[in-house]
Amino acid sequence: MVNTLPSPAYLDLVRRPPPLRRLMFEGRTPSTDALAGSQFRGTNLTGTARVLGLRRFIKGFERAADGTLTGYNRRVRGAELASPWTASPWRGQERFGFYSVDPVDPEARDNAYLHALLLDYSLGDNPPRDPSKVLRDYLVQLPDSEMLLGHAFAAIGPWRRPVGYFLLERM
Repeated sequence: MVNTLPSPAYLDLVRRPPPLRRLMFEGRTPSTDALAGSQFRGTNLTGTARVLGLRRFIKGFERAADGTLTGYNRRVRGAELASPWTASPWRGQERFGFYSVDPVDPEARDNAYLHALLLDYSLGDNPPRDPSKVLRDYLVQLPDSEMLLGHAFAAIGPWRRPVGYFLLERM
């Protein structure tokens, strides 16, 4: 059975996050093999998504038929952190906001954190006009922890605008 409640350590980090930018640089590259087939509870720590009531979510990872790692998001209703993370449909869909998962390419435009994984929504199986296509998330594993920290950016033409940070814990 999937644990839908967050751990005390997760709740503590969400409620009192340390300097997030520093943690992004201290983190290490997550193992794609360890991510495959897993779902993570997620909380937006800063930024527009939190203000818009998108505080909690589920982020999943799976292997595509060609062996590449891909991912998706699932909606979680409510902002109460101590309540269960239960997925609910969003616009009639169980999953949305699809992305590819790859190591950061130092020669590419999206290279803010060279030791991170890049979750690129422009390469995911999203509808043509889906606003999530502008998202680029960098993901690191926190030191001495199984938790993951993400830093989201909006890619608008050649510009990259920080959107916010999020924390993930395996369910």
